[in-house]
This record gives sequence, structure tokens and C-alpha cells, in this order.
Amino acid sequence: MYFFVINITKWNNFTEHYYANVYHFNAFAEPDWFADGHIGLEQGENYSEIYPTLYPVTKDSSERVLINKVTDMIIEGLGDLSAFIGVSWNGKYSQARTLSITNDKAIPLKPVR
Repeated sequence: MYFFVINITKWNNFTEHYYANVYHFNAFAEPDWFADGHIGLEQGENYSEIYPTLYPVTKDSSERVLINKVTDMIIEGLGDLSAFIGVSWNGKYSQARTLSITNDKAIPLKPVR
């Protein structure tokens, strides 16, 4: 099983621009491991660096719009198949941001605790 994490960062405190990178985790990691904090982004592959055409670093002034824009991009890249997707803020899992995903093909990462 593999999964994706959308990592959101803010450019700086003086602007309202948010950026998203897409990370991919392979079959040797369980989705709840990231949500529970047992593994971090360094165990995944930054697909925004490796495949910048397919998964470009995306920017928006709204976090919610950005999260859903990138989620749709991931699902579209998979040929409209379902995928486990979580959202992190500066590398740390965010359940509230993950639950803001509206794409019905996205299966949100949830902590087991």
C-alpha cells in the first residue's frame, strides 16, 4: 500500500501565500505511521522535486483551496483511482487540514491512537 502527503508551508509571515509539495510513501510504510508521527517526510519521496511536471509545487492564497487543488491533481494523476492522502503543515501531520479534503476518491490518513 502506498500513500501521499501534501505538505503545506507558508512563504513568510508577511504574505498570505501557501505552498504545497507532494510526497509519496511506498508500500513499506503504513498510512497511519505518518499520521501517528512514527515516520516523517524524510521517509517519503518528494514527488514535487522528482516529477515537477506531474506534481508541481503549487501556490494559493487559501489553504483549503490549495489542499483540494493538489488532491485533485494527485487523483487525476492516478487515472481517477482512489488514494490514501494526508496533509501536513511544515512536515507535521494535520488532522484538521486532512479532513478538509473534499475529493471523494481521497481516503484521508487518520491516526490510530
